[in-house]
Amino acid sequence: MAFILLPAGESGYLWAQGGAMSDVQARGGSSFTYYDLGCGAREWNGYFAPERWQRSRAEGMTAKSVSTPNLVQDLQGNSALEFSAGQLVGEVWSIEIPAAGYLSFRLQTSAGKVPDNVSIKVNDRSSTYQVRSDGLYYSPYLKAGDLFRLEFGEGNLPVRWEQLLFHSNASGVFVYPEEKQAQRRFRAVSTGHIERVFFPDNSRSAWPIFDQDGDLRTEDDQIELRASTDQFEVNYVDRPVEIDGQTWLNRTFIIREKCSRGNWLRRSRPWMPLPMIRGRVGSASHY
Repeated sequence: MAFILLPAGESGYLWAQGGAMSDVQARGGSSFTYYDLGCGAREWNGYFAPERWQRSRAEGMTAKSVSTPNLVQDLQGNSALEFSAGQLVGEVWSIEIPAAGYLSFRLQTSAGKVPDNVSIKVNDRSSTYQVRSDGLYYSPYLKAGDLFRLEFGEGNLPVRWEQLLFHSNASGVFVYPEEKQAQRRFRAVSTGHIERVFFPDNSRSAWPIFDQDGDLRTEDDQIELRASTDQFEVNYVDRPVEIDGQTWLNRTFIIREKCSRGNWLRRSRPWMPLPMIRGRVGSASHY
């Protein structure tokens, strides 16, 4: 559990899996792009979207333009790439790995079999393409900056490429494309989104704010959390309290990160003064 100091009149605590907060500030104004690597990252989306893979022709193969994959989606929202017969022959798909971890995916022909025309290379070194009993291929352990390559040889059956997942302890990564060294080009975020949620200091009636890039010096990426979002469940409970003879509405926020149910924040603060009310006043809740 990580404890944080709050302004006077507020109370709260932060529970976050993974420990201390990460410094994710931009370097000297350099441009960057943030990619989610946690459970919010979907198949064939974000960093590993088809258009982010470098595609070329294998050495010695007849020159022709690379194929245009057909991206399909099932009723559960799972995405896959489908290639017609012979479409992948001679193609090389490669991508630079953004953080420490490994890839898994399924390649399957229209006959329901594992294609035998695939070879894997990591940093130009051959790696065994071995499918486990669950039908998935699991890459060796990869580091940020490693180049992962798939080469497709001769084959005449349609191919489906699905269940592409990147397994990593990083919840996201900031990519600085102008940096030449991998250790500076990729900056992994090992903490959850919840650690980028804050309240403006000494501001009554102020909603919690999610700072997307983690750099409090930039404000154009900050979002008020007035209700639940794709990343967070936002709830609050109101009750009257007396402070220095004045009745206040005290609001307790409970914010949970959807991507990781273990990441949540609870904070109470005087929200607004209330007029004098005679009799007993009950509490009100908002969900």
